[in-house]
Amino acid sequence: MLFILCLLGACYSGSVIAQGQFAGTKKGLLGKEFTDHNKNSLLKGYSWHQGDLISGKDDVPSQFLTIYFKGGDAIIVYSVQKLQSAEAYQVADLIELKQLPAGLDIRTAGCSEGNTEGQIIIALVKPGNKNYATVVKAWRCNRDKLRIEPLNIKSIRCMNEDGD
Repeated sequence: MLFILCLLGACYSGSVIAQGQFAGTKKGLLGKEFTDHNKNSLLKGYSWHQGDLISGKDDVPSQFLTIYFKGGDAIIVYSVQKLQSAEAYQVADLIELKQLPAGLDIRTAGCSEGNTEGQIIIALVKPGNKNYATVVKAWRCNRDKLRIEPLNIKSIRCMNEDGD
């Protein structure tokens, strides 16, 4: 029995260590709760830019990606709805991007990794005149482990918003 508990503890701690890998100075927000995606009380001075439901509408718990900006800085929050309350969310993981260079966009839709479908990809891209943007950095939301993981950009393609 003790062996099983130690094994479960080791698995859990490995998962927790991986969370926050891209959180930068905002690592203290992991696990914190908030009640409004549009006016996130945890992110003073940041403005809501975009939000997406990334789980199925009937999935429990619901999962979200929300982008906030403050000047040239961006924060992408991966959150889950608390089971006890329809209006409480918890920060599962996040990405802090400091001083984004002009001309780069954050995409949470329209990207794919090779022929793989169904992944939730976050990409930092440079839009162009082609059908696909140039991917600078990319991550995926691991919806089973509730964390953000890095991706190799070589296999990531993101459509330009005006491209079909």
